[in-house]
Amino acid sequence: MIILILSLVAFSLCDRKRTEVFAQDTATPMEEVRETRNDGVLPTDGEAYAVFTDDNEMIFFRSFNNYEDGVSTVVEDIHGNSFEGVVYEVVKDSTPLWQWYDDRGLVNTVYVAEDTIITPEYMNDWFANFTSLVSVDLTGIDTNAVLRMDNMFSCCFSLDQLDLSSFDTSKVNTMSSMFFGCYSLEQLDLSSFDTSNVTNMSRMFDSCSPLEQLNLS
Repeated sequence: MIILILSLVAFSLCDRKRTEVFAQDTATPMEEVRETRNDGVLPTDGEAYAVFTDDNEMIFFRSFNNYEDGVSTVVEDIHGNSFEGVVYEVVKDSTPLWQWYDDRGLVNTVYVAEDTIITPEYMNDWFANFTSLVSVDLTGIDTNAVLRMDNMFSCCFSLDQLDLSSFDTSKVNTMSSMFFGCYSLEQLDLSSFDTSNVTNMSRMFDSCSPLEQLNLS
């Protein structure tokens, strides 16, 4: 009964936290994957999109084609790979809410398409309230220009493991509520995080009661 009450309280708090979300811009790609493939395409070519598939996956990709937000279609990435689902552009300016927010509760897997780099400037609220999310691979996200990561994984109730070792956080200035409500996480290694420019870490681990191992060294 106590666990149920705590869960409902956390859910209520998470539901109220959705007040503003910022979008992303471009940044410098990771040096080690800058090289051109045999097909002559750079991993940062084209426009950045996210597609929500019928398998409840969220796939970040880049494309030379233009796709309309919120339309279910077959998309093609810069390397000719095809995905089918509801597609959203990863926009380059600030918006009140992420376009894909309505689909947040369905997604269980997030990853970046092969040989692709997504280069954001803002990542706050990206996966907030993705309550079914259990698998995250963000190695194709270049974070060296990211300024905000607040609420990034807020209320990811089902997420029980998370590898952020590829993150460059040297320019991030706020991480408030970054893991708020992640009450399935039992361990988290943030030893690679550079927090020298972070000015706000309030409630960063709030409502993470099962978290027993936290590496901040």
